[in-house]
Amino acid sequence: MKANQAGELLRNSPCPKNHEIKTAFQLLLKALYVCMVITKRTTPNVIFPRRFLSLNQTQTFGKVAGLLIYLSEEVYDNREFELQLKRAELAQMVVSTRESITRALKWFHNEGIIFMERNHLVIEQKNRLTEIAKRG
Repeated sequence: MKANQAGELLRNSPCPKNHEIKTAFQLLLKALYVCMVITKRTTPNVIFPRRFLSLNQTQTFGKVAGLLIYLSEEVYDNREFELQLKRAELAQMVVSTRESITRALKWFHNEGIIFMERNHLVIEQKNRLTEIAKRG
């Protein structure tokens, strides 16, 4: 389903079902993320986040930590948010596997760095997450 189809779905449906709304929202979130990435790459005065430039040099936990910080600060502007992306999509963003993403998120949760229940995520220890992102 494309972004224009999502808008059409919401306009033409008299009462959209929950899964249709969720699908439309996910598409919108992905489109916004792509727009942000393109804007940051093409705007001369904006420094593109270092984590995207050094993905090959960072270990998985550092990549995931950097992604969570980025989502918290740049996308949601809050330390508490609903993670709308699937684990496989997160894995693609940090050049990893779905299993590695799941393992990292579980470890962060068990260490008390984040609280995660289903897709609801709260960054509890941002300083520690930042340190993991820096060290990889």
